[in-house]
Amino acid sequence: MLYFVTTATSLYFFVGSPLHFASKAGVGSPENPEQLVIALEPEAAAIFCQEKKMSDFYSETGTKAVDAVLSTPNSHYMVVDIGGNELCCSVSQ
Repeated sequence: MLYFVTTATSLYFFVGSPLHFASKAGVGSPENPEQLVIALEPEAAAIFCQEKKMSDFYSETGTKAVDAVLSTPNSHYMVVDIGGNELCCSVSQ
């Protein structure tokens, strides 16, 4: 079986069933809902950022991985996704 992972804005969940729209596009099917994973864009961006080094970000230095910085006790971070006439935020600790 082929599995799909796609990202969607938060608004996508308010206009209807993501599986319904994906099925109409030929991705996944109601008979096999586990075939499709829909990740919200801010959460996907947060995971992407954790894979980077601090020096990959504007005005930051060092070779330490972002994940090492964010996983220290009491660290908090916010990912802000602005685009497509909406603002989505994801806050993690």
